[in-house]
Amino acid sequence: MNRSIPTHKLACIRVTCALTLVVWVGGCASRSKVTETAAPVPIEQQHLDQIEPSVALPNPATHPAGTAPFEALELYAQGRDALLSNRKQAAVEKFTAAIELDPSSSVAFRDLGYAWLGTDNDRALSAYRSAVELNPADADSRMQLARLLINKNDHTAAVEQLRLARLTDDYAEHDVDAAAIDLLLGKLLTDRGYKRAAVECLLNVLPVVENPPFELRTRPELIELAGRPVKLKVWIADLSSQIGEYDQALAYYEQIRAEEPATAAGIELRVIQTLARKGDIELAARQMLDLVDRYQASRASMQPYIDLFAERGGDAAAKAMLEKLRSNDAATNASRVLQARLLRRLGNPSVAAELLKDPKIQPSVAAVRETMIAFRASGQSTEAPLWLLQQMVASPGAMPAISRGWSILSNGSQPSPLTVRDLSAMKVPDNLEAARQFALARLASNHGQPVTAKKAIGRASELDASRLRQWVTARDFDGPPDVEYSASRDLELYIEEYSNEPDYLTASVAFLVKNNQGSQLLPALQAVVEHSPDNLAATGALVVLLQASDRTAEAIQLLERAATKVQSAAELYQVSAMLTQLNQQATAEKVLRQSHNADPMFAATCNDLGYLLADSGRELDFAEELLYRAVGMEPENAAYIDSLGWLLYKRSKFDEAKKYLEQALSASDPADPVVLDHAADAAYRTGDTNAAKRYWDLAIDQIKKQGTSEPQLRLKIEQKLKQLSQSQPVDVASAP
Repeated sequence: MNRSIPTHKLACIRVTCALTLVVWVGGCASRSKVTETAAPVPIEQQHLDQIEPSVALPNPATHPAGTAPFEALELYAQGRDALLSNRKQAAVEKFTAAIELDPSSSVAFRDLGYAWLGTDNDRALSAYRSAVELNPADADSRMQLARLLINKNDHTAAVEQLRLARLTDDYAEHDVDAAAIDLLLGKLLTDRGYKRAAVECLLNVLPVVENPPFELRTRPELIELAGRPVKLKVWIADLSSQIGEYDQALAYYEQIRAEEPATAAGIELRVIQTLARKGDIELAARQMLDLVDRYQASRASMQPYIDLFAERGGDAAAKAMLEKLRSNDAATNASRVLQARLLRRLGNPSVAAELLKDPKIQPSVAAVRETMIAFRASGQSTEAPLWLLQQMVASPGAMPAISRGWSILSNGSQPSPLTVRDLSAMKVPDNLEAARQFALARLASNHGQPVTAKKAIGRASELDASRLRQWVTARDFDGPPDVEYSASRDLELYIEEYSNEPDYLTASVAFLVKNNQGSQLLPALQAVVEHSPDNLAATGALVVLLQASDRTAEAIQLLERAATKVQSAAELYQVSAMLTQLNQQATAEKVLRQSHNADPMFAATCNDLGYLLADSGRELDFAEELLYRAVGMEPENAAYIDSLGWLLYKRSKFDEAKKYLEQALSASDPADPVVLDHAADAAYRTGDTNAAKRYWDLAIDQIKKQGTSEPQLRLKIEQKLKQLSQSQPVDVASAP
């Protein structure tokens, strides 16, 4: 990265005069006075001087005595010439030599940082650190240091450096330098949620870019804004609206609309948003209606702004606003979905479900997920699969959205997730049978039953090959969270909406972080889990955030609490799985037993608990009973069959073990190398060395194809084959 160096920054090699350490207690108030407020306050409302920890310029690391050695001055001058002619390596050599002769030269370290920029940023960072230690009042070095810290994602340290830069004489005496510092600090503060402090800084930048001085040419980031100051005004106005400075926001929006008439429509929407936040609901509603009429806008396009009415008046106010809106498409998909959503929130899920059953409503992503939620909330869960099958037949092109519905129904974080067995036993009209077979294939594939999936696909093809081609070629919806669920007015409500879809809750978490709402996310998740400890989707998302923050102990406590709140076998099974991921095997087993007690016929729990006991050599009779039960419920689940076969092997029932392990291979596609190794060990124990060799050879082939098995497995199997070929005893697994 090349950047021209301001000439006043290269004026001398040493600061010989006493440093004037000015600490401006007012922070940004040095340029725009602010009113002190009592701490603590939410971070978005904090003034810059309220941000913790407070900062003050430190004393210089050394106090140079006398004049710098002439040779050091000469080397520095040569280095500066090399740097100005872009001979960076030569500059590095000269500055380094000068520093060896005069290690107290802050400007030599600063310019060494410039020389390293873009070629070795770690060394540049080190040089700038030395520069500010020697001369704490060097604002330019602090700003460069902040940029490098941003590149390393250390935004907290970058903010600290820029706050210190604001306390220097350079900041006080040079408007352009001050604007550059405030612009970078404003961006960082915005990203970190300090909205009021960001506004204070950006207000200092605006006069400089509106009336740019000649010196602005040295700051490209400011030149860009000087070409279009309205961008900065929009930024300031948006933040002002969000922190409750409504009159300031409205004043800037009015300026923007006058300066750039082409932006009028977008700015009018922002004005409506601000009026709604301010509480002027009637005025906002009138302007909204006028906007709809002038631009022939639909309810769908206005939907995000209807959320703003809910912000002040609740969902009832939003519903009233929706009913008032005159539009050219009163029966649009988005309008009906939004109406149903508001009805459900207002405690009328049955009415919402009936509204969504209207065949005129197309199965969009939003419509499908809202229908699934309404069915569940109104106690009509058994109707949901049938409704999805009907949509598959009526609108095969909508398969990406319909897949979302199947995902919601079958998710294990729900009390009664849809299983392969449930869908297999479901009776449907003849015209829906092909759709049922395809849905069954997808579900079986996701639950480790590839053979069942193949059979179902074959049956679907026989029944309706043309629709099957459409279903198969449709890509799953993988976009960002739905627009109508991305309003930031209420993160807790947002999280609860997505709790029906844990995968999409994770996607929405990433979406909110990307959109600078990450600072609010953790407390919002904590609040949801606090009042809904049985919300496993929110709990899982919170566990991930806590673990990423090195707060594993809190995550464990969270899951232990969840285990006392959820009741279904499926939910307890999910809690156990999360505890296992946190290496809490003892607690995970305890919760797994709770899951079994809740429903002794829940196949996943029977398998996992049975395998766990078998692997540890405990309660083998009970383990065998559990695994026979799991296989009986899902006779084509290769993982369950392998678990049972391996338990029988461990109990020295080699003939039975061989039978089940070979059955597991038949139910696998492709065969798993580990299962092949198990089957080979069992075959060898029964004296069938030919079968053993065949399975070990196949395992080696699969390992070569997959390239993902544990590295020691291939070596272990090759050793067994070598022993077998030399008629030596083969080191198969022990069977106590």
